[in-house]
Amino acid sequence: MAEITQTLVVDDFDKTQAADETLLWVFDGEALRSDLTRENAAELRAAIKPFRDSARSLGKQKVVGRAKTKRAARSVPATPVPDEEPAAEPIDPRWFRSIRNGPVKIEAAKKKYRDMARKWGEQRGFEMGLRVPQEVFDAYHQYRESKGLPVGPASVGLE
Repeated sequence: MAEITQTLVVDDFDKTQAADETLLWVFDGEALRSDLTRENAAELRAAIKPFRDSARSLGKQKVVGRAKTKRAARSVPATPVPDEEPAAEPIDPRWFRSIRNGPVKIEAAKKKYRDMARKWGEQRGFEMGLRVPQEVFDAYHQYRESKGLPVGPASVGLE
């Protein structure tokens, strides 16, 4: 006896209709996936368009997974939303951690910052292992602030 199992993907927003497409996007550093009808997907795109148009591009990002429609032969390109925090909010204390699949320029700048912190810590007697301890990054950040030097991503030209 043969058995066929079908999965119905329902719109995540209104949960009343079958979803037509899957959108992969990023907001506040969190990767999100939304299964939506064509109408709700268009509404989402229209809502973020003014913010997307005024944002700075970080280049192409590697997105794990693939956007899908009902027909498997046709795929809809993912629409990542640039992750941008207002300047008034504090910098994430772990911004320099590598995500290993980010844009080359950004990952190189993060590595430069880690190398600068490592060298600074070694000169001041901090014990280093394979990874630079968070306490070294914290002390380096405070040192740069006290000297009036740029801190965070701005210290390596990312802002």
